[in-house]
Amino acid sequence: MAPIDGLIFAGYRSFDAGADDPFRIKWDVVRPSLELPAGAAVPALTMAAIGALNADINQRIVYTPEPDSGDAWQTPAQTLTILHGDCEDYAILKYATLL
Repeated sequence: MAPIDGLIFAGYRSFDAGADDPFRIKWDVVRPSLELPAGAAVPALTMAAIGALNADINQRIVYTPEPDSGDAWQTPAQTLTILHGDCEDYAILKYATLL
């Protein structure tokens, strides 16, 4: 795997969303539950360990799309409690698990 210097994410571009952006608002609600304590060490994970975490989440959490009328983002604790979620909930849980 190439170092994270743009080779892995070729073509990726970042942008700043305004404070009123609906995705920014949802992310700002969930983000505090993902922050590491000050000075916390992040362990190095092998690709096999990452794959195992991914497979475990995919098996434990039931994909459940939300009705067209809403799109609430769950914290990792909420997703693990109710054991279902949509694509954002999977992504947030997997991100938190990797931390």
